[in-house]
Amino acid sequence: MSAIARKKKTRVQSLNDFTVFGTMAVGSFASGSLLAAYDWNMVLWVSFLPLVLAVAVLTLVRSADTSVAEGSQ
Repeated sequence: MSAIARKKKTRVQSLNDFTVFGTMAVGSFASGSLLAAYDWNMVLWVSFLPLVLAVAVLTLVRSADTSVAEGSQ
């Protein structure tokens, strides 16, 4: 069973690749300009913010999954 039709599989994969590598390129150029304008500590502090956001989202998703699982028992 597949969530995507066979005809669109290549197009969806190419969109995914473009999104991943495009985001990676933007992040690389942004960190390089941040390092050139400021210092390494600024790069670390700026990269800390998405990490905190990802941990918070994962914690919320996990707590929501736990409460749904407990409600179904």
